[in-house]
Amino acid sequence: MKMHKKVTGCIVGLGLLALAGTAQAVDVHGMVKGGFDFGGGVALLNADKSITTEITLSWKEGIINASNGDITFMRYPVDVLVFYNMEKVRFGGGATYHLNPKLRATGAGKVYASDTD
Repeated sequence: MKMHKKVTGCIVGLGLLALAGTAQAVDVHGMVKGGFDFGGGVALLNADKSITTEITLSWKEGIINASNGDITFMRYPVDVLVFYNMEKVRFGGGATYHLNPKLRATGAGKVYASDTD
């Protein structure tokens, strides 16, 4: 789904850039590692289509479950990328800021976490 609207000399492209729901699990000597990712964003394109700005917000969670404790790391990354569009190539870069990072642990994992349950 993509919509375009002309706003003061810019074309604003709204669409889902990244929508992912991933899960993984690996059993290693009584320990299970896994995680989840989910996110979306917008792409803003200027009128002459030479510059693209992409902004995304995601939710990420990493989980380690072991027989003697659990550790969970959750955060909300905000990504802002700016690209200069050439005929066949885009050059650019950006930054990521993680909102509200939390490291939670139970059992033996409490040694590594500042925010414990």
